[in-house]
Amino acid sequence: MEEYSKIREMITRTYFLGGKYRENKAAKLTDIVYAGGHINLIENAKKNVDNKNYYSGIAQHWSEHVMAGYSLDQVTFADLIIYNLSVLEEPEDTQYWFPMLYVFGLENPMFSRFAIRLKSAYQLKRFAGLIGDISTNGIYERIQKMVKHSAKDKYRYNSSFDKAPLILDYVKADEIGKLP
Repeated sequence: MEEYSKIREMITRTYFLGGKYRENKAAKLTDIVYAGGHINLIENAKKNVDNKNYYSGIAQHWSEHVMAGYSLDQVTFADLIIYNLSVLEEPEDTQYWFPMLYVFGLENPMFSRFAIRLKSAYQLKRFAGLIGDISTNGIYERIQKMVKHSAKDKYRYNSSFDKAPLILDYVKADEIGKLP
């Protein structure tokens, strides 16, 4: 559970930034990535250099130059975990983390295995460190929030029919934590 808590701290902690955030405003990782204005620059540069219309220039770049020591499957898995955490963590009707690599992970079994393991109460307890709520009731409240999100609008690229997967695409909400 401790390793999940460390990951959660990195994702949800605030950072004090210069530039756009000169007044020492606190910004979370999702704010930095999406509100920092760097996305469009990188997107357009990759698409223009290769002269191709990718779903995402950033995702394509990452898939070609995966972070040292990690496979594309591992990085995609992390991207999907952050997306699912943002749905569980952030207030409803806000901008959630957009998993830019999800199109590379649609056939990746790492995320589906992770989600299915949450049927186990033991695995759910380990996962609780990641979502920052140890109580079973708190976890179930957050899962119900994910149920609402999955029913109305899951994230996807405009040019793709495939949507970014949520945990609930692999396990039903009422099955989570029910096995020993």
